[in-house]
Amino acid sequence: MTEEDRVQRSIAEHILWCREKRDELAKELARYRSGELSIGERQIGESMTQGTKTHIMYLQRNIDQLDRVLAAYSPPHA
Repeated sequence: MTEEDRVQRSIAEHILWCREKRDELAKELARYRSGELSIGERQIGESMTQGTKTHIMYLQRNIDQLDRVLAAYSPPHA
């Protein structure tokens, strides 16, 4: 295996990991948004705890970053 082959394989493995991680985070995000998961206890009148809101922003930011990586390595559309 040449060095170029090793680099290409490494990139392909990283892209696969990024896709899997993005999908995993997207599922987790959906569970938090639906109320199935929550961080902390909600106060009266609060639709979502501050901890949940913060975690949702964290998940979304990571999904966005993974999407940017995937877009950078995706073949151009014809």
